[in-house]
Amino acid sequence: MDKLTQKIIEIQPWDGIKHLDIPWVFTFKNTQPQKSEPILYQPSMIFITSWSKTISLDSHTYKYWEWKFLLVSIPTSVVCEADTEWKDIFAWIHIDINKNDLYDLIKQMKDSHKPTKKKHNLEPWILSLDISEKIYNAVYRLLECSQDPDEAKVLWPAIIKEIMFYAIQESDAKSFCDLVLNNKNFWPFETMIEDINKNYKSDISIEWLAQNMDISIPTFYRQFKAITGFSPNQYIKNLRLSKAKNLLINTNYSVKQAANEVWYNSQSQFSREYKRYYGYAPVKEWK
Repeated sequence: MDKLTQKIIEIQPWDGIKHLDIPWVFTFKNTQPQKSEPILYQPSMIFITSWSKTISLDSHTYKYWEWKFLLVSIPTSVVCEADTEWKDIFAWIHIDINKNDLYDLIKQMKDSHKPTKKKHNLEPWILSLDISEKIYNAVYRLLECSQDPDEAKVLWPAIIKEIMFYAIQESDAKSFCDLVLNNKNFWPFETMIEDINKNYKSDISIEWLAQNMDISIPTFYRQFKAITGFSPNQYIKNLRLSKAKNLLINTNYSVKQAANEVWYNSQSQFSREYKRYYGYAPVKEWK
């Protein structure tokens, strides 16, 4: 068994998600098949250590596995499914990334990339990369660091920055880095998506969002979907349902409480949309 998977099992013997003592980092382990299910990825790096995973975004599908990872630069809704054919444990590591740290690193490295003809991206803002030995060792050190309270307080920022540094050095990262640095449409929408993520518990007006960006509503819809793969309304709904799912799994919230927390005034509407999105009723999550 891969030593990263062994380390995850050591950190969390049970199935599910474990938030580590390091900010922005959590691990996931499961011994059961993961059916196709929508997931909202925040800006992050996602490392598969055991099994493989298929993700779909709009009309694109990509499969990645051990020794592959995703680098995501903006919040993105995807549909995920774990391949359970040849392993007993599905495990992965999720590291949220700070956009300013990513931007600063890319800016420092902007002259070091060589063009590549390879195309591994689902979209320009989602990059699939090989896990090099340097990245692998840094991720392992990050997990080890999480087990020591003093190291967890002091060392984690440098290790995460090291992982990002090695990631954007890859030649396949050139188009991704160009987008982050130079696309004028990208950063205003990225900032606006951050605002949506912070305010999903309140009323969000599409008209107000378009007005704040000083563009027409049709242009806003078109550019938003071009960047995220979803219409603004779909994205907001997916975000709220994802947040509600986390509440139902990780807290004692009832279905009604979870619905109210994510700005659903009608529990019946919430239950219908939850079932349409995930394929089962929200009461199934409630413990």
